[in-house]
Amino acid sequence: MQVNSFGFSYNSTGGHTARSMMLLEMQILIHSLPLVAERDDIANAIVDENILDKPTQASRVKSLRHLMELYSLNPSKALFRVLWELGHADGFVNLTWPLSMA
Repeated sequence: MQVNSFGFSYNSTGGHTARSMMLLEMQILIHSLPLVAERDDIANAIVDENILDKPTQASRVKSLRHLMELYSLNPSKALFRVLWELGHADGFVNLTWPLSMA
């Protein structure tokens, strides 16, 4: 099994090279969306519903892209699924969880 099937990335960008880990944005997503949300539901909430309160369509798309690079936002990936489930269980994003994904 390839490690990227778990959610690891071979991209040259990620949490260690990013200016922001977008922890507040992850908290907003976890607080606002149900545990059973799918990737399309999350993307729709960010871009179409502007759940992150971004000023422009371009900034919403950029936020979605950056969050996908950092966390995959894909429940089929084990790392994201664990982060998502832990966030819903505790009601907040513990700062160590996103660090472990970076």
